[in-house]
Amino acid sequence: MKAVTGRYWVGVVLGLCCFRVLTAAILLGAPDTLDNRNGLIGDLLRWRTIVAAPGVPYRDVPVEYPPVTLAAAGIVSSGPLHESIATLVWSQVALDLLVAAALFYGWGRRAGLAYLAIGITMVAWPFIYLRLDLLPVMLASWGLALVRRHRPTVGGIALGVSCFAKVWPLALFPLLAAQRRSRALIAASATGVTGMVAWLAWGGIAGPRDVLTFRGAKGWQIESIGGALVRAIANSRVHAEAGAWRVAHVTPLARDLSELVLVVVVGATSILLARIHRPSAGIADGAAALTVVAAVLACAPILSPQYAVWLLPFAAIAAAHRLWVPALLTTLVCGLSTGLMYDYRGVVRGDTGAEVMLMARNLTLVAVVIAGLILLVRSRHRTGSL
Repeated sequence: MKAVTGRYWVGVVLGLCCFRVLTAAILLGAPDTLDNRNGLIGDLLRWRTIVAAPGVPYRDVPVEYPPVTLAAAGIVSSGPLHESIATLVWSQVALDLLVAAALFYGWGRRAGLAYLAIGITMVAWPFIYLRLDLLPVMLASWGLALVRRHRPTVGGIALGVSCFAKVWPLALFPLLAAQRRSRALIAASATGVTGMVAWLAWGGIAGPRDVLTFRGAKGWQIESIGGALVRAIANSRVHAEAGAWRVAHVTPLARDLSELVLVVVVGATSILLARIHRPSAGIADGAAALTVVAAVLACAPILSPQYAVWLLPFAAIAAAHRLWVPALLTTLVCGLSTGLMYDYRGVVRGDTGAEVMLMARNLTLVAVVIAGLILLVRSRHRTGSL
């Protein structure tokens, strides 16, 4: 019986992996992939522009990508366009499977299988394979997996490096402190400080500034929570800025309030986690991590559809431990994000269907944060009553 169950499990995993390969192949063969009007290869074209520009990136050329992502972008975009697209797509398929491998290694086969299953919502139409957002997800997932498997120094280094692919893994650092994973936190922090010193020495202060402000962009991206609200309430005109469609301007007050909300959510999550005696992996690496990363997305002035993939590994860990509410909400966020990308022209035009989908996605994202906090509060109360 166990052998039958084992073969069935292996068959499901292989099927989910093969599905990714198949969708990637279909993506490469689709004429729309090369159509610049739909924005599918917009990031790749931007990388090629950066690589071709004379001078030192950051210092002489404004760049909105951190150094690790910039290095990866230079590698995948260096050849002819058709070859670059193929290199990008297959590299992201590999990273996707490496994320699944990290979950298998760190949290067991339920977590790995959950990741492959939930991820279908974003690879059924695999636009994320034409982005580099799976790179920080892979680095952060392996970092946490190594920490969980009692390799805190290597895991902390991987987590620190992930912050130079995208900034969002920084939100995970307080969770290490809350769980008293001091060696991992020291290794991650030391990696971050060393990397920042090297980055400033190479590109100057303009590098971090351009990354944090997306090349000095002033407006709300139309898909962000703030941008969608401003557009709906004030009927602001959409304009192109720094490679994204935006509305209005992010005022200093709005920026400060967003940052305050983020700090409060990350702080509350960390405090609640610290007060839970021996939290399960589902709570610590699933619900808590999912809450802070979702908060980063909810408070950001830019919220592109591919950013939803940042949530996937933590939702998978939550699902593996039967924390169904945050896992299902995240699955809905990912599915709606894919729908937004599929109908992105409708989003830009402000079509009713696209706007309803956008509002539903954003409300569900907020619900992920709230559900995570409620779960942490309840877990603390249960622990306290034992």
